[in-house]
Amino acid sequence: MIKSTLIKGTFILTLAGFLTRILGFFYKIYLSNILGSENLGIYQLIFPIYGLFFTFYAGGIQTAISKLVAEHPNKKILTKGVFLSLLLAFLCSALLYTNSEFFANVIIKEPRCENSLKLLALVFPFCSITSCINGFYYGLKKTSVPAVTQLLEQIGRIAFSYLIILLYLPNAHNLSCEFAVLAMVIGEAISALYNLCSLLFYKIDTKQNSDNQKHLYKKILLFALPLTATHLIVSILHSVESILIPNMLKLSGLTTKESLCIYGVLTGMSMSLLMFPSTITNSLSVLLLPSISEAKASKQSSYIKSITENTIKYSLLIGLFCTFVFLLFGNELGYLFFHNELSGTFLRNLSWLCPLLYLGTTLSSILNGVGRISTTFITTVVSLFLRVLLLVILIPSKGIVGYFIALLVSQFVSTLLNLYYVKKILYFSFDSYNWLVKPIFFLVFWGFFILKIWQFFHTQIAFSSIFLLGICCTLYGCLYGISLKLQKIL
Repeated sequence: MIKSTLIKGTFILTLAGFLTRILGFFYKIYLSNILGSENLGIYQLIFPIYGLFFTFYAGGIQTAISKLVAEHPNKKILTKGVFLSLLLAFLCSALLYTNSEFFANVIIKEPRCENSLKLLALVFPFCSITSCINGFYYGLKKTSVPAVTQLLEQIGRIAFSYLIILLYLPNAHNLSCEFAVLAMVIGEAISALYNLCSLLFYKIDTKQNSDNQKHLYKKILLFALPLTATHLIVSILHSVESILIPNMLKLSGLTTKESLCIYGVLTGMSMSLLMFPSTITNSLSVLLLPSISEAKASKQSSYIKSITENTIKYSLLIGLFCTFVFLLFGNELGYLFFHNELSGTFLRNLSWLCPLLYLGTTLSSILNGVGRISTTFITTVVSLFLRVLLLVILIPSKGIVGYFIALLVSQFVSTLLNLYYVKKILYFSFDSYNWLVKPIFFLVFWGFFILKIWQFFHTQIAFSSIFLLGICCTLYGCLYGISLKLQKIL
């Protein structure tokens, strides 16, 4: 029963995630054309602050709600969780709004972010409501509401942006990044309203247990506080990393404008493409934690071991495929979608991260599901400290290549440590021959074949580039999947 709901829930979230990513991806392309790479870089600078505050008011509470509801379905867990989260969200909004100048000038070191940060402060209460209600539905493994929420938030954001741009035509290119932040507020408000309405009309079969009514605040806080502390330290380190990149690039000899342009291309273009396929593993990871928590509460150790092996295998298989697709067609994808050759170059350099990123997300969810929050905290903090250290050492001398090295080394360390601890705790079998060696062989073999097809049709026959890329990637995926199936790896 748990397995079927996990598969169904992952499918629903993945489908919604793909649609959301597709909308968001083309929205990012649209923004890059309207704002330009420098303003896009300024826009991206506010997100470390967003992530930092989100972690404080919602991150740990959402996960606590999901875990507790999975173990003991109870609607009061949600109401108390929402109250705690909203209280923190309003405090965070007041703090950021009244100190936006300090955050812009001292923390981000970009004064042009001040107005964007004031607008960003308005989004926190809406995000708080949405994240808590989504956590509740994840715990129940009823993923249709969070799936629709994702889509509504993205559609609302895009529609509002489009309306603003229409009103400003023909001077849309003079727009600053504040309009994009305001669009984010509108999108989050729409999704929060939908989530609240869903609780009124969506039938939820929760088991009311009088024993579970007591000390709910204590239960939520006992789980949420260490998780929030963990995520908060991680968010601070991520924020330091994000703020360091453009500043270290200036030390490498670039101007402020050049540094922001490179940062905008990296985070707003290349990373958007790189993370697009992670929708599958992210959806799986969201539901892994409550599923493993439920299985642990029911003492289903064989199920936990089985689902661990399968999720690790599929995360690796998907990650390896994405690595080879980006290696083969990274330059073409960057230029095709963003009309920016640098984004394609960055994408090829970042492609080696795919298996590590996708597997790392899965391993963290497994460890949190079995209650090893401290382990994920230690491994993440170690890898981020290493990354920040490498950024400071490498970027001034090697430029953006130093960032790629730092990112790859730190992510490898994090994934390796998480894998070690999962194997130590659950004693699962890691089949490196079938999960790594064979897939890489098939990808290299079919990759040469697909590349020849691309080169022939692209140079000899006037095919549409996007159509030809789609066919080549689809054929590559089919040949890869068939080879894995014939070898009984799938």
